[in-house]
Amino acid sequence: MHIGTPICLSPLAALPLLRRLSIVMEPGTELTDAQVAELRALPRLETLHVSATSTSLLRRLLARPHDLQWQQISLPQPLRQNDAALLPQLPSLTALSWTAHAQHLDSVDFLQRLPNLVSIHCFHCDGLVAQLTAALQHCTNVTELALDCCDDITAAHLADLLPRLPRLQSLLLFDLTVDSLSFLAQAPLTSQLSRLVLSFCTKLPVAELRHVHSLLGLREMDIFGSFDEPMDPDCAALAALRPPSAALPLLESFTYTPPRIMSVQ
Repeated sequence: MHIGTPICLSPLAALPLLRRLSIVMEPGTELTDAQVAELRALPRLETLHVSATSTSLLRRLLARPHDLQWQQISLPQPLRQNDAALLPQLPSLTALSWTAHAQHLDSVDFLQRLPNLVSIHCFHCDGLVAQLTAALQHCTNVTELALDCCDDITAAHLADLLPRLPRLQSLLLFDLTVDSLSFLAQAPLTSQLSRLVLSFCTKLPVAELRHVHSLLGLREMDIFGSFDEPMDPDCAALAALRPPSAALPLLESFTYTPPRIMSVQ
């Protein structure tokens, strides 16, 4: 849904199958109080994404009292401390996509009070890496973790964090500066990880690809613009990963897009 004028959202309540709603706001516009109330009146809604500029929108949506049972929220604006404190009031949350900046957040402990989270996508986390990795260790139900543009995260951070997520099945790393994949060669990742995405991780030496061979449960892998040099599409390292793969017997899907060239092989 694309909103540029104050349209009425109440007819959405008459759609019994509506579960996912994405609202794209025109620049400079805000959801009115009436529209916020109409969103809060959607009892069957599970997923909400609003590309709004207002830093108060989440506070307005989750104002008490409410009986919301939303399971997924996407927050395009940097999460602020006052907003973060409201998220545990929505224990139904299973998926959270959010942007972190130390200038807006003093703590990420709110993650520990969302016991039903199974999917976390964190952007930036500038100045919050130590807090974030410590808090994520308590998110033991997480099956999918995506870290995006988190420049301060190192391979050592991931080596400490990932073995503490016993249900992790999907790991997506976007635009990170990690220089090693040795953290992949640890239990339970070696048997449980079924999906791996490396996107624009350009500091990785090509030799680090060998650590992927430890992921014996891997079913899907995408390499997009990663590693510090392009690999020949016919090189042995890539050939060993294409299904049917002797190194990864369960692998069903593998794609490689080299850095700079960006043409899918």
